[in-house]
Amino acid sequence: WQMIEKERDLITTFSTGCPIMDNTLGGGIRLGQITELYGESGCGKTQLCIQLSLEVQRIFRARGQEAKVVYINTESHIEKIDKRLKHISYYRAKADKPFNIADARCLQQHFFDNIYIDIIRHYRHLEMTLVDRLPLLLSREPSIRLIIIDSLAALFRSEDILFEHHTKANTLQYLGFAMHTLCHRYNLAIVCVNQVYAYIYVVGKIGIRANSEFA
Repeated sequence: WQMIEKERDLITTFSTGCPIMDNTLGGGIRLGQITELYGESGCGKTQLCIQLSLEVQRIFRARGQEAKVVYINTESHIEKIDKRLKHISYYRAKADKPFNIADARCLQQHFFDNIYIDIIRHYRHLEMTLVDRLPLLLSREPSIRLIIIDSLAALFRSEDILFEHHTKANTLQYLGFAMHTLCHRYNLAIVCVNQVYAYIYVVGKIGIRANSEFA
C-alpha cells in the first residue's frame, strides 16, 4: 500500500492553466521532457511562461510538495520580468482564495521567492549555464521542477553573430543534448520558447511570395 500511495503522489505532469492547451499537450507540461512553445511576436508566449512558473508551484503545493523554477530570459530586462511576475503572481494567489489580502500577499511572495530569474544575452553563456551552473544549483535545490528558456531564438538573432547554417545546427544540437540531460537526470521539465516570423520576397518578375520560419 505504501508503494501504491507513493506512486499516486508522484507528479508527472502539471497544467498550463488552459484546459484547451492541456488537452493538446496530452495533459499538460510533462516532467522529464522538453516542451517547445512557438508563435509570432506579441502572441503571449512570455505571459504563458510566467503562468507556467506559477502553475507548477500550485500543483506541487496542493500535494504538500515544493516546486521551484529557473526562468532564463534572453530579451527583456529583469525589472520588466519582475514587474510582470509580481502582478500575475498576486492574481494567481488571490485565485487560491486566501483568507484576506495579507494572506494573498504572503502567498504571492512565496510564489515569487521560488523563481530564480537569470538574464542571458549570449549563446555561450547559455551553454555554460546548462552544462555547469544549473547542475550545481540543482544539486543544492532538488525541488526545482521547471526550467524556462525565453527565448532560445533570440540568442541567434543578434546582429553581431553571423552563424553559418552548420555552426548554428551544431550549437543547437549541443544545447538540445544538454537540456535533455538535465530533464532526465533531475526529472524536471524544460519549456523552450521560439518565435515564428513571416517574410516576403520577390519571385522573378511575377510578384511576391510569403512564407514563414522559426527564428
